[in-house]
Amino acid sequence: MISACATSTIFLPWFIAADPASEWERAAEIMNTPDRLAENRRRGVAYAREWEAFEAGEGPRPEKRLQLEIFRALDNGSAQVSTHTQFYQVVLMTVTMAKELGFKFFIDHGSFGGYHAAAYAQAAGVDAILGPRMIATTRVNWQWDDNDTDGKVLGMAAEYQRRGHTAIGFNTDCVDNGAFNITPPQEELSLQAGMALRYGFDNPNLENLRALTIVPARTVGLGDRLGTLEVGKDADVLVLTGDVGDPRTSIEFVFTNGELVYDTERGDRRW
Repeated sequence: MISACATSTIFLPWFIAADPASEWERAAEIMNTPDRLAENRRRGVAYAREWEAFEAGEGPRPEKRLQLEIFRALDNGSAQVSTHTQFYQVVLMTVTMAKELGFKFFIDHGSFGGYHAAAYAQAAGVDAILGPRMIATTRVNWQWDDNDTDGKVLGMAAEYQRRGHTAIGFNTDCVDNGAFNITPPQEELSLQAGMALRYGFDNPNLENLRALTIVPARTVGLGDRLGTLEVGKDADVLVLTGDVGDPRTSIEFVFTNGELVYDTERGDRRW
């Protein structure tokens, strides 16, 4: 699935299906063929240009169309396209689409054999926000992907890194208590970082911390506000008991816009 996100609150869902298993997936596959995606882009960019002309005083006010509204943000770079995708062939298609459609894309998940496309993603400027699956094992003659690891258990982040990818972040694929009870809750994001380290992610320059902070912030266009402690940025700060990738680490204090909103010394520990 592909959805436009970041500074915009409107989502444009696109799906890339591989051997769809349901009628819903088959419909999504038909709807989002390369030709249809190209046509959606053409219509969306034309819509964005109409609004640009109006705002510059060079044309009439266009009729607002919510289906195409996201293209205004995609066209000016204030929104990005999150591709919920995995497997080598499909991740490679993400990179290809980023080049052909001309929008800012990033990989969301990138699992199974997706790391085989890491060098192409790096060259195309497509960031990799990985998780929740943080390992890769051999899968041969599987319905969607063949990925032979020679019997090894490989670290997903380490394999992207080994192939030259430098913009690596982590996600849990969840914003509640675990989607369908099969994905980690958002509070376990640091566990993704710990698993990356356990399975070989190289960390000489705090790459693990950057994968939870500045890399995803920049990926979704918010690097000027979030991701590092700098004068002028939002004062959103966590105070921890140890390394962010250590599962034994706990959160002691949370500041939002400089205001203390969570204090374990004054209230019950939530996590």
